[in-house]
This record gives sequence, C-alpha cells and structure tokens, in this order.
Amino acid sequence: MTTEPRARLNTDALGGLFGLGLTLLFWFGRGSWSPLSAMFPNAVLVTMGALSVGLLIQSLVRRELHPVFAEGNRTRIVATAVALLVWIWSMRYLGFYLSGLVFFTGLTLYIASASQRITARRVAIWTAIVVVELTVLYWIFSNLLAVRLPAGVFAP
Repeated sequence: MTTEPRARLNTDALGGLFGLGLTLLFWFGRGSWSPLSAMFPNAVLVTMGALSVGLLIQSLVRRELHPVFAEGNRTRIVATAVALLVWIWSMRYLGFYLSGLVFFTGLTLYIASASQRITARRVAIWTAIVVVELTVLYWIFSNLLAVRLPAGVFAP
C-alpha cells in the first residue's frame, strides 16, 4: 500500500499570517461606530492580532514543518469551508437565525453521516440543540453586546 506524499508547511506561520491578515482586513473595514458599539469588536480584533503575532513569533522560534491535511477527509474539509462561506453570504438574505438553523443543522448531519447512521430521532435532537445554541447566541449579541444581527426575511 502506497501513501501519497503530503505537503509539509510551517502551520504556525501560516496560521499567524492568515490571522493577522484577517485582523487587518476587519480592523480597516470597521467603519464609524460609537465607542460603546466598537468596544467588543475592537477587543476581539486586538486579541486576534496579538495571538496571530504570537503564532508568528512561535513559528520563528520553533521551525517545525507539519503535514497539511494529514488527517481527515479532504472532501469534507473543503465542503465545510465552502459551506461556511455560503452561510456568511446567505446570512444577508435569510438572516442570522434562519441561515444559522439551516447551516448548522445541515453541517451537523453532514459531519455525523461519516461515522454514524442518521435517524429521525438524532435529527430532532441535533436540531433542538442548534435551536438552543442559536437562541443563546442571538440573545447574547442583541441584548448583552448590543450588536444587531442580520434579520433577513424577518426584517420589518
């Protein structure tokens, strides 16, 4: 049995650069927010930037090459990444709650189907868990953090 060669990269450097790129992209795309509205996103961006710089420093101190996609099914990895992008795009039209319900329930079923049989009972339980998680997230963002999430088809 032969195994195909895997690409080996410094994943710390790759993750640090990606994180720093996202931090800068979101930092310069923030727009004009009130100081209270900007507090949470700014804290997240500063933390993300600091952790990304930490990864870059670690990649220079400990230069280790790791195989990329050494574990897991590549098709599932790519499908999940594409699904995340579709979810972000669809949130504008369907809203946070409906797009999240469809996406996370579908993703749960997709990932679980690789290792177990999907039954109606499991679908009901997982959907209920998704509903609770989305409700809690929605409540935290709208009530505690005063962040307006996309309403989509539920917009007045």
